[in-house]
Amino acid sequence: MIINNHFNAAASQSAAAQPPVDESKFIPQGELPEEALKNTGEATIFYTAKSPTEAWDEYLTSTTGSMIEVSSTIPAGYSDVSNRLSAILKENGVEASEGMTIRHGIPEPEEGEEEDPDAIKEPQFIVGGLPNKAAQEQVEAILNSEQYAGFEQRFLALDKLTASENISNASQRDALLGNIQPAPDADGSRVTYGYQQQFAMQYSDASWQMDTQIEKVELLRIEKIAGR
Repeated sequence: MIINNHFNAAASQSAAAQPPVDESKFIPQGELPEEALKNTGEATIFYTAKSPTEAWDEYLTSTTGSMIEVSSTIPAGYSDVSNRLSAILKENGVEASEGMTIRHGIPEPEEGEEEDPDAIKEPQFIVGGLPNKAAQEQVEAILNSEQYAGFEQRFLALDKLTASENISNASQRDALLGNIQPAPDADGSRVTYGYQQQFAMQYSDASWQMDTQIEKVELLRIEKIAGR
């Protein structure tokens, strides 16, 4: 992929003084526009200078190839999500407490509850760290309501954006330490590993903080066929 500098009018006067774009700091968002595809198969995406808040808005809404700088966009996304989360809770008369967590995923079955294998489970907000189940269910009902569907989009976008940065850092660290993919098993089977992020917002020291954890997971297992 080739990234071209394409500055807006406000920045055009100082374009000559701008350093080349470091591709490693950027990620594409949305599908590439048709005109970006070259005969060689490489794609050119034009990067336009923008504020972190503008970049975050673009990350949320863009459907055609655009570029955002991850390191400066994450703080803007965090500020947006944490402020909206605080506003939603305040609007509904809920006071956040120390250690309260908000994550998004498929809930685990309750203890003693029989799980229906045919039931379709949808990811939703899951609340933890509250003193009782009633308080937990109250906050979950609020966050999972249609009224706050826009907040869900922002929460998942921040998860995705931070994951791209954290997984990239973990991969670079592994490469630096020589932690390459393991050799095939004795029977010739091969396993490919990657990373997965566990993401949550946690209330700590009177503010919402991002809680991100990267786990190494099995991505693909290729079993050797007997006799081959």
